[in-house]
Amino acid sequence: ECVLMIIPRVLSPVALDLAERLLTYDPTKRASADEALELPYFKQEPLPELPTAYALHALKAYSLQ
Repeated sequence: ECVLMIIPRVLSPVALDLAERLLTYDPTKRASADEALELPYFKQEPLPELPTAYALHALKAYSLQ
């Protein structure tokens, strides 16, 4: 299946909106990082949070493989 057909089925509407805005080909129309952070995706529950020390350790261990 085409990726563009799969994405809407696995992303919520607000996640799809974020992805579309960040993946816009034309850089003059693409959302900046500051604009993206103001989108509903980052305002809904559960709110994003900094990774825990355990998560950082696991990520580091995975990246060394």
